[in-house]
Amino acid sequence: MKLTRRNVISATLATPVLALPAWASGPIVYHFSPGVIEDALADGKTVVAAYHAFWCGVCRRQERVLDRLRTENDAYNQLYFVRVDWDEYRDLPVSLDRDVFERSTILVLKGDEEVERAFSATSVRRLTEILDTALAADRRS
Repeated sequence: MKLTRRNVISATLATPVLALPAWASGPIVYHFSPGVIEDALADGKTVVAAYHAFWCGVCRRQERVLDRLRTENDAYNQLYFVRVDWDEYRDLPVSLDRDVFERSTILVLKGDEEVERAFSATSVRRLTEILDTALAADRRS
């Protein structure tokens, strides 16, 4: 097959997206749109908001570790995970109102309260602590 722009685009579109980690594509992770976090909090959910950028190595590492932890401990899947695209939302209220000034920031939110905040956390130990804190907040409902 000759390497042409059309062939490359066709091959790319025909490639299945099954290689995405469950954390990035699973039904329990919501991609941010205005109102998603507020609605979840109003419903009494504990929200884990991850501010990420597709090009960010730290963000990708966080996703891999969170995916692994959620696979190993199903209790984490009761939390409401929201991915906030840093490139799209960094200058908007979802970031500014919560004083999020860097990608790879993870927030745990419950009601009107910020329960936990981590920046550039990638270790299994630290991300486990964050999710355990989120579960404890969720149980206080």
